[in-house]
Amino acid sequence: MTAAHAFALSGCKKEEPPPPPPPPPPVVQAPRPIDVGSLTMDQRVQFPQERAPVDRDLGQAVADLASALARGDEIALADRLDPPARATLDMLVESNDWRRSTESIRVVRIARLDGGDTQASVGLAIEDDTGAYLTGWRAVRANGRWVFTGSPVNAAPGVRAADLDGAS
Repeated sequence: MTAAHAFALSGCKKEEPPPPPPPPPPVVQAPRPIDVGSLTMDQRVQFPQERAPVDRDLGQAVADLASALARGDEIALADRLDPPARATLDMLVESNDWRRSTESIRVVRIARLDGGDTQASVGLAIEDDTGAYLTGWRAVRANGRWVFTGSPVNAAPGVRAADLDGAS
């Protein structure tokens, strides 16, 4: 074989085209928050849309908790509480402190709502004749429903419930 033949043989080899790029990953849309206007709640409850969870059951449970506080309805509230929180509520009802602390509530506002699938942190700002203060709650999904227990808060009181938005 001559050098020309060797060159011709090696020059005839076709280059393989590069493989096509892999397809882009599928676009996964984040779940959309629920429409808080679709929740059932007392007219004194303020549930800002920007605090709406993606879980409708959580949203309704928070609305139920806030509504029970706004109405001073210890039976409805007890239904949403875990046993230790229920025992505290029973003591407040027995001492008549429950009625005194809920009779002048004008607004209950969802000031904070973080979390989702199995647990969440909730801050409810309560406004009455003397101003506004924050209550903290921890929500846990247990046996398919959300139950609440008290949680410490670190927020100064405000003049209005909206003053406490985002407080921890």
